[in-house]
Amino acid sequence: MDIVIQGSYTSATPKCIESARKHYPDACIMFSTNAEPGTVGDYGQNHTLYVPNPDDMGNGLVKNLKRQIVTTMVGLEHILLQNHNKLVIKVRSDICFLNNNLEHIWYNGVESVQPNDWSIFKTPVGILDYYTVDPAGAFKLPYHTSDWLMVGDKSELLKYFNNAYQKLVLQPPSNPQRYRPEQWLNWANIPYPYWQADNDMDNSPAAIACTREFFKHNFMLIEAKDAGIYNCKYPGVLARRLPELMTYEKWSVL
Repeated sequence: MDIVIQGSYTSATPKCIESARKHYPDACIMFSTNAEPGTVGDYGQNHTLYVPNPDDMGNGLVKNLKRQIVTTMVGLEHILLQNHNKLVIKVRSDICFLNNNLEHIWYNGVESVQPNDWSIFKTPVGILDYYTVDPAGAFKLPYHTSDWLMVGDKSELLKYFNNAYQKLVLQPPSNPQRYRPEQWLNWANIPYPYWQADNDMDNSPAAIACTREFFKHNFMLIEAKDAGIYNCKYPGVLARRLPELMTYEKWSVL
């Protein structure tokens, strides 16, 4: 597997890069960041991509969303050009690897997701259970998938973020502050005419049913405890079991 490490440069980023090289020694590793050129220093310099912020960044959620989309796309595009490994891991810049479990988990679970008209991927994309929301949970919102970690075919991940770029960066929604970045990423990818991103989605049975179908035919859930990762910014957070989050047991029922 190749690896795109995306996000700001923090004190945890060198640990993240070092752990990726240790546990995935054959990987092509790209650190894609909005940091100013030269600020990363010599560590991993040959694999650092300095990505300018897109025009009209906005603020708050919009700024976070656009920055994530653009830096991830640039990292994936560079990885794809390397023609190295078929699969890629996209991960936050504050997450370290403890082993190489993700490769085995993806290959072992790839047949569990059945494609149909809701599918935008030829093969499913693995996502983390932590911060993947269950609509039956406390918030009563449609599903959204975690963006902390994604694993799958390079071209499929690039398609996911390119769709988001076309719909959310070039043509931003009229009320972008209303929902979480992860929700906008999902809704930008739900096949037309099933969904239009500016619809009212709060407490909507139709929205929940729609995102449920999209979720179960495009993603496979990976339990944080099995993923072999550690969040340096939020130690211990991956072990939390919050009522609004999706679990492997709930996903298996789908």
